[in-house]
Amino acid sequence: MASQMSFGQLGSAFKNTASGNLTPPSGMVITAITCLGETKFDVLTPEDEASCFGITTTTHGAGSGGVTVDNADLFPKGITIYGRWTAVSLQADQLTDGIICYFGPSR
Repeated sequence: MASQMSFGQLGSAFKNTASGNLTPPSGMVITAITCLGETKFDVLTPEDEASCFGITTTTHGAGSGGVTVDNADLFPKGITIYGRWTAVSLQADQLTDGIICYFGPSR
């Protein structure tokens, strides 16, 4: 059942300010992030650095050739990124848009 609940059916949170990190509830991770406007992340902490990209980490797992994401990378409006993160923070306030983070179970 848990594998079927990995794309946000267990809740979500909205963030549009740069202050503080958005973290999921206990026992959960952020499984998807939808950017409502052009977004630069300050913090993007993977649950497991060996299998998910984050700020200053690249995907290692079974893949190869990925590049490190840093806080200068701009994610376009409307994109949804998927992964498993324990903390997310915006580089700057986005008071007219922001991000929606969707929760799923941790491993």
